[in-house]
Amino acid sequence: MAYLYNYRRKELVTATGAALSKNVSPVLVLGEQVRIELQLVDDDGEDYLGFPAGTTAELWIENDYKNPDFLLGLKAVCYAFMLGSEYLFSRLLPKDDAIVYFDGVEATLGVLGSLNAGEYYTDGLGSYAVRLFDSGDPRTKADDFVSLLFEEDFTVPFAHSTDFNTGSEDIELGEVAFDVNCDNPDFYTRIGTSAKDTSTFGEIRFNDGTSTEKCRFNVTCKNKVETI
Repeated sequence: MAYLYNYRRKELVTATGAALSKNVSPVLVLGEQVRIELQLVDDDGEDYLGFPAGTTAELWIENDYKNPDFLLGLKAVCYAFMLGSEYLFSRLLPKDDAIVYFDGVEATLGVLGSLNAGEYYTDGLGSYAVRLFDSGDPRTKADDFVSLLFEEDFTVPFAHSTDFNTGSEDIELGEVAFDVNCDNPDFYTRIGTSAKDTSTFGEIRFNDGTSTEKCRFNVTCKNKVETI
């Protein structure tokens, strides 16, 4: 049975449109081959029909941003106006060194209080301030307009699948399916020997040939203890 995914709100939902609890989200088990099926829906509960034929997609399973395939978007609502056109991110971030991007373009490190357009500042303790290339307000931009790529201690994702709609699914009808191989060295590496469930997210990256779109949902990864 396919999970319902509200494409507008970017979350798994119930048949009544309420957000789906994390404890009933898709489950991936170490050593198994798992198929994840989603039905994209609109706010009115009807099938989402926005993707054309030929749209491709890939699925990543991850739970941190220390991966060269993931940027950490600094949500626009979390900025506090500071000085002139400089904006301070109001939540502490990981202390690791990071490359800062403004709309996909790498920004330059500057001096707090005198940032030029296209520069950012960090104190190395998790605080960041930015001045966009147009000196605009990041709170008016998309959530991932300003984003970070952590440079050190990269991790591998739990799983990555390009096996998209290999059955009779039709993306034009909002039908999405991925075959996920959980019997791979990366999954073993990330989940380790912990018997506890690991909260992760699935990130689908759609490409319709002219633009890309990301959709995320909760996923639980489980270890598997072999018994004799």
